[in-house]
Amino acid sequence: MNNIEKVINSIAKPNFPFKPQREFYEEIAINQKRFWQIIRNEVQPNLDEIERIAKVLNVAPKDLINLY
Repeated sequence: MNNIEKVINSIAKPNFPFKPQREFYEEIAINQKRFWQIIRNEVQPNLDEIERIAKVLNVAPKDLINLY
């Protein structure tokens, strides 16, 4: 599980799972396929994508980056 998924899970409510609509993808300027590839750790997001996702989720970009 990556940090983006952790943040999304912390925002989602048990009876209201995270189901993004078209407006979400337009706002983050990432298509649906790429977004879910990022969530599944199939591809790494670039810094611009991290910043846009953080802005929409109302978190700091550093909270979405895995630091090892």
